[in-house]
Amino acid sequence: MKESPYEINKSEEIPGLVYIPNFLSAEEHDKLVDLIDSNPFCHIIGRRQQFYGETYYHTTHNDPRLQPKSKEDDTVHKLSMDPMDWLVKKIQDLPGLNLFNPDEDELPTQCLVNEYVDKFGISSHFDDPLAFGSTIASVSLGEPIYFTMKKPKIRTNACLDIEKEIKVFLEPRSLLILQGDSRYKWRHGITKARLIRDPITQELVRRRDDTYRRLSITIRKLLDGRKRSTIFAEPDEKTDDNDNGVVEDTLDEKKENL
Repeated sequence: MKESPYEINKSEEIPGLVYIPNFLSAEEHDKLVDLIDSNPFCHIIGRRQQFYGETYYHTTHNDPRLQPKSKEDDTVHKLSMDPMDWLVKKIQDLPGLNLFNPDEDELPTQCLVNEYVDKFGISSHFDDPLAFGSTIASVSLGEPIYFTMKKPKIRTNACLDIEKEIKVFLEPRSLLILQGDSRYKWRHGITKARLIRDPITQELVRRRDDTYRRLSITIRKLLDGRKRSTIFAEPDEKTDDNDNGVVEDTLDEKKENL
């Protein structure tokens, strides 16, 4: 097997979670940031977004821009996947992981960019299993953040009975992979905690203030459960994206916000 030039960290506590720091070079990182900043953002939900490739439609918002009834009402900016092809290929080429294998019908069809500024977060949620494929890849740009993984007793976004909670420190230029249990049994989210500390030394790394900006690129395959490219169906009441940015902090995190 080809030796990997990357530090590939497979979680023992969360099966299917893989974390790779320094996945991108500094030049590749800046290339992606420049690409993103050269294109228009969609600002319908709380945070700004870009859709490269196929678009999906949120189900928890009563807004015609999020649930368009016709093509004329569909105002979400659609961007070509072409500028992201090299990033997808770089992920596919990771040795020993067999990610986005075209022989397994797992080729990604969407790169979703989310912008997180100040202490904006995203509530703990599952990526809809009926809407997205079995592999979720996320590239971090700009600033570091803690990614909170929660294993609920019942596999719903609303379950408050949490069996286990683990925080994953995501550095700029890193790659996070969710498959298996980490994809289907663990929720993920970002809290509003202002202070970001080094996971080893606990020294303050960054305070999330009005100068803080993090970009994430989520790479995944969009399934038919959320496609509305030719026929705009009625919203699926059963699916919840949790894209309202309302995030509950733990007691310790509330102290950090002061």
